[in-house]
Amino acid sequence: MLNVSGGLDKPTSGEIIVRGTSSQTFTEADFDSYRNTYIGFVFQEYNILNEFSVEQNIGLAMQLQNKPNDKKEVERILEMVDLVGLGKRK
Repeated sequence: MLNVSGGLDKPTSGEIIVRGTSSQTFTEADFDSYRNTYIGFVFQEYNILNEFSVEQNIGLAMQLQNKPNDKKEVERILEMVDLVGLGKRK
């Protein structure tokens, strides 16, 4: 159910209505925007890139949300989750 409501899987019947628009007409970009704006997932596997540092993973997430990969913002996020000083770690 969560995968369907998040646009990760397609329903076998019916539709999801998001702000008056049927998900049947959504493109992948529409679903990406919907997930970034209206819902969030915390995957059990975390979906982080092991070859990236903590800072790089945060920066990538910011870029995927069309936000600038700003070092000060990354530092602010690290502070929010009590990871100051650990940004260079894998």
